[in-house]
Amino acid sequence: MKPFSFFRSLLGAALICGTSLAHAETPDSLDSEDAPEAFSIVPHGFAGLQSFRVAGYKNLGVDRGPQTFNNSVLNFTFDLVSGKRLTIRSGIEGYVTFSTVPYDKLGNVGRTEVAAPLWSWYMAQAEIAYSFGEADDNFHGDLGVGLFPYKYNEEARNLGEYLFRSGTYPGWLSTTFDWTATRLTGARFSSTLFNKWHNDVMLTTEMEWFPFYDLSLSWVSDLPVGKVLDLGAGVDFARISPAKEEYTTPQVTEATNNKTVPSYYMKGADTTFYTYSGIKAMARATFDPKAIFGDFNGKKLGTLGKNDGKIFGEVAVLGLQNQGTVYNKVTQRMPMMVGFNLPTFNLLDVVAIQMEYYGSPYPNDYINQIAFVSAGVPIPTKGDGNSVADSKYTVADSASGRPNFYTKDNVKWSIYARRWMGPHLAIVAQAARDHWRTSTPYAQFRDTEEALSTSKHWYMAFKIVSVW
Repeated sequence: MKPFSFFRSLLGAALICGTSLAHAETPDSLDSEDAPEAFSIVPHGFAGLQSFRVAGYKNLGVDRGPQTFNNSVLNFTFDLVSGKRLTIRSGIEGYVTFSTVPYDKLGNVGRTEVAAPLWSWYMAQAEIAYSFGEADDNFHGDLGVGLFPYKYNEEARNLGEYLFRSGTYPGWLSTTFDWTATRLTGARFSSTLFNKWHNDVMLTTEMEWFPFYDLSLSWVSDLPVGKVLDLGAGVDFARISPAKEEYTTPQVTEATNNKTVPSYYMKGADTTFYTYSGIKAMARATFDPKAIFGDFNGKKLGTLGKNDGKIFGEVAVLGLQNQGTVYNKVTQRMPMMVGFNLPTFNLLDVVAIQMEYYGSPYPNDYINQIAFVSAGVPIPTKGDGNSVADSKYTVADSASGRPNFYTKDNVKWSIYARRWMGPHLAIVAQAARDHWRTSTPYAQFRDTEEALSTSKHWYMAFKIVSVW
């Protein structure tokens, strides 16, 4: 039996059994005194309208001008709570949007098709959790199995959260407006020691990115140091147990001698078998200088708010081990983010400015992460610009003399602002050049490479959201 294959089966069995228990009827032999405590239902979620104005972007290696588009989002989740220990969390989420590339820019398609809304519905959460200990105990926490949202960096409003919003060989990154968490599927053990030191240990299975079903083992830790400093670190043994070895560590056969060779640089001297599997590591810190002078967590206008003045940062390594001649510099696999919350004196809840540097010489593109293995994955892609004769979006090509554009797109930025208008309504605004990607209803026009690569590429976004 392959390593962790038992745990993969156990995860599936736990999900099935947990769901069965949640829907089981009370046996007739139990009287009212012996019957288990009834579930209470706690609904929550949000609904919002988002509007985007993109100043400039690229799609399939071609620069595009300004574009405006809207979308709406609905999230409905409810908790089934039994007593103080058992909770079942489940819900759905959906988006309604239009093509982010105008139809008249989609070749012949735009001449015949009429713009239509794109509907996307999916499961937002489906987790069974059992808590232990009390909130004021020296050791307490909970165990969970299923699909759950996860976020470890509270100050990351847009950029950051690298450990799980990234790929390993190739090291791509992703961002989503006003959603800096990710969704993981598997089992987690969350605990807090002495009401300070928090730890999450998770065994998860890949359900979003090809190759599917690979197991990953991760640990994320958070430790406040007084009221001034908060430290965090984490490690993710990504795809430590592949569901199918030849997908996670692809190999190809050389036609001339039927010999299995590395999936990249077949004709060269490089003999490394490239793999998606790797160890990702993360470290972060938040410094709150106002805590030195007292508690400024009030909401009175004119006083410092709880988010004001915080300085924070995060750095990650997307693969600790070098691979051949393609991934042979660890500094090219290290996204770094630094941010600062402007003092707004409770006029706004938070205004976060973030800067990012990621020195990868390859496109931020996950196409080979989802393409069929025969494509030679996991090589870094050459950029869509290679198919466009006059495009500047190319990597170095000695044969044609093309330069490497992707050494010039290393810096990203983001400005995020939010204001709560009471307990159930918020207004959010953001301007950024991040890792946004275009979306169209037609596969031949979809671009898995990020769309914002030059100083002229950026967007503004506005959102009104109701929370219950």
